[in-house]
Amino acid sequence: MPALLRTHSATSAVAAISLIWGIWHSVLYVLVLRVSLFSFAMNFAGIVALSVVLATLYMVSDQNLILPILFHISWNTGLSLVNRIEPTLHAHSLIVQTLVLWVIAVMLWFFYREEIQAAAARSLERTLS
Repeated sequence: MPALLRTHSATSAVAAISLIWGIWHSVLYVLVLRVSLFSFAMNFAGIVALSVVLATLYMVSDQNLILPILFHISWNTGLSLVNRIEPTLHAHSLIVQTLVLWVIAVMLWFFYREEIQAAAARSLERTLS
């Protein structure tokens, strides 16, 4: 992320990271898990949203990884518990999970947009000095 922030805006850097993460996880879903097209699309959209959330948390915490790691662990644990409690709702839970992640991502990006731009500027200053 810091390398991307040297040459790109925060929005472009997060978009690039999101797509890279989505493609990286696509290999798992398509080749290993062999999920349906619907599951693949929902997971890809969810991974992109999650990466927006994690990148935002990373930037507003002054590039500290603890907050994004804790969010990621909490999110995965919560999903595992929901899927174990009611495995028959998997398709519905994928839709809800993706929507919730996008709501969180948009809210974080909206409420912290100034801090995100400031964090990107600080990152650029650190790399130049």
